[in-house]
Amino acid sequence: CTMWGSCAFVLVMQATIGLLLAPTCSAGAGNGGTRYLLYSVNPGEGFNLRRDVHLRAATLVRKLREKEDWVLVLPPWPQLHHWKSDIKQHNVPWEKFFDLPSLNEYVPSIEFNEYLKREGHVINE
Repeated sequence: CTMWGSCAFVLVMQATIGLLLAPTCSAGAGNGGTRYLLYSVNPGEGFNLRRDVHLRAATLVRKLREKEDWVLVLPPWPQLHHWKSDIKQHNVPWEKFFDLPSLNEYVPSIEFNEYLKREGHVINE
């Protein structure tokens, strides 16, 4: 895939201040149309930083949507070490914490598992 011809990009949070946009092609690449922005946060980061990174990624997708159709892919929440509860804390979906229709009012957003259903389980760099 080419830098701007791919249908998915991965946004990686470096430290807590930098962002890296790296091209990624999903199994469904080449269909044209919708592009997806996937991002990740360092595993040890807490709830508030993860929420803050979401806002930065959503702002980027909103800007990208001025020229093309982009969708923000929400990464599942890992176990956060300071959470002490009986709930399953592995790959927790965003809908457990946030109202997804409200998030979609700012930019189209989907859970990572929905992205896999749409585009397949392979993401090529």
